[in-house]
Amino acid sequence: MYRTALLMLFIVTLLLVPLAQQIRDMRPGAESAQTSVAQLVRLLTLPTLDRIDHYEDQLEERSILRQWILSPTQYLLTWLLAFGNEQAYVGDQGWLFYQSDLKTLYHSPPNPATTETAVEVILDFKHQLSARGIELIVFPTPIKPSILPDKFFPRIEPRILYPRNFQTIVDRLSNEGVVIFNPSDLLFAARSDSPTVPYLKTDTHWTPSAMQMVAAKLADLVYRTGLLTPELDRVFQRHALQVSHLGDISQMLQLTDGQSLFPEETVTVQQIQTINGRLWQPDSSAQLLFLGDSFSNIYSLEGMGWGTAAGLVEQLSFELQHPIDKITRNADGAYATRQALFQDLQKGDDRLVSKKLVIYQFAMRELFLGDWRQFDLTSPDGRTIPDSNLSGNEKAIDKQVIEITAIVKERSQPPQPGSVPYPECLVAIHLEQVTSREPSLPTEVLPAELLVFTWGMKDNRWTTAANLKVGQSVYLRLQSWSEVEAEYGSYNRRELDSEEAWLLDTYWGEIAP
Repeated sequence: MYRTALLMLFIVTLLLVPLAQQIRDMRPGAESAQTSVAQLVRLLTLPTLDRIDHYEDQLEERSILRQWILSPTQYLLTWLLAFGNEQAYVGDQGWLFYQSDLKTLYHSPPNPATTETAVEVILDFKHQLSARGIELIVFPTPIKPSILPDKFFPRIEPRILYPRNFQTIVDRLSNEGVVIFNPSDLLFAARSDSPTVPYLKTDTHWTPSAMQMVAAKLADLVYRTGLLTPELDRVFQRHALQVSHLGDISQMLQLTDGQSLFPEETVTVQQIQTINGRLWQPDSSAQLLFLGDSFSNIYSLEGMGWGTAAGLVEQLSFELQHPIDKITRNADGAYATRQALFQDLQKGDDRLVSKKLVIYQFAMRELFLGDWRQFDLTSPDGRTIPDSNLSGNEKAIDKQVIEITAIVKERSQPPQPGSVPYPECLVAIHLEQVTSREPSLPTEVLPAELLVFTWGMKDNRWTTAANLKVGQSVYLRLQSWSEVEAEYGSYNRRELDSEEAWLLDTYWGEIAP
């Protein structure tokens, strides 16, 4: 009898999870079990690495066992044993560190192919800019454990730790005439010279005060180039604000809601305004173009939760008292902003016109882990589509919200929730067979194919767009991308690999029920 009872308990335990999963999947709005079976059949019919990865990601995202157990278990492991997870590591006295940053410093030696490619791409970028009379400053931003190694290993003597071969890379670039801005000494000195450390305790990024010191030092370097001269009249002012938020690394731990192990941090940001009180905005006619990643965005991009108009570019603009044009993107600093510059150029929007200086900022880890794609910025090819070629109907479409149905031709895939420091991510969807649902807007005036950006991940959860299938019909409300780019353009986003898709008319989309 005892053995029978144990056997029955074991069988019930095995069946309970899939039964609960089946019941949950049958709820209104949930992906049905039939859909999952259909996906599995397609996978077995034509297995590819991308399809396998996507199917596994979907299973993990939808797993009811993961949702029940992961957060409480992680909370206990972190509370009792100071254990993190694959992405977030727990250091001394509650300091948190990002896995990729630690990997850059402490794990296996850097991939020679990656570092060599990084050097070649940066030199090529410099030469392309030089051909147009534009100077380049490269700004590899120090990562948190490089300046605060003792906060992870308390027995380490406080000192600056550089990734292996970092100085070799810097020397090679410098010898080729590349100007390198490395504020590591300044940030390390801030440990003792200021009442706060230079990085947030539960986040990958720097504190506002550290960032402001770096901006002032960078402004000095810009002035030393002689390309910009100080303005006699002040055009920007600062306005202090307090902001409280939970760090991105603590969010990657995926602890239970309302957890108290890592409370919100409160900082004072300096919001940049014009003398007339308007929030700072980039200026496309400025002589300085700033390319940056999340270190530039953290106090600028509202969705990051640390304030607006108070980021690195804004602080630099204040220190210089000059307007600045900017292209920033939360992730993929090795290529994302250069790719955006290339895409604009191919569409007829030459962001390098009137520029004297480009500052290229990216996290130091990108030199060793980044994807260093190369782009030709010197001569737009015959596919360039100047804005002046748009028809009157197309321009009218750009200024309104339109409703369409279309077929998904291809789409990008958002990251697995919790696997990156950013809880939001846009995905790109290439649509074909576009049909208007607006009685006043004939289908004939719409492009046959178009590109749409939309939320693929929001608050560390996949959206409906993350599960769209190629060939699926979808109903969307569209708005011209140019109308919303200032709001959404700096978020982490996954682009399509097809350069042909980059040239399509681009919209912001919201999937309608």
